[in-house]
Amino acid sequence: GVQVEPGDLVVADGDGVIVVPRREADEVVAVATARKQREDAVRQRILAGEHVWHIHGCEQVYAQMGVQDIDAAWGGKE
Repeated sequence: GVQVEPGDLVVADGDGVIVVPRREADEVVAVATARKQREDAVRQRILAGEHVWHIHGCEQVYAQMGVQDIDAAWGGKE
């Protein structure tokens, strides 16, 4: 039920199909490219040995919430 006009971008993958109107294509491509660059940078940090938990600052969020992170198996001793 989506109307596709000449010049629109049609993008498909295993999750589905989207149509980007031509008038929005430059902005959408710029945003997507920036996101890919950020994700590639995170991937490189992970490959270099950093943990996603630290890259995204999760420990600070937990600290602000007063949550204690226990790195042990369920029922295990610290």
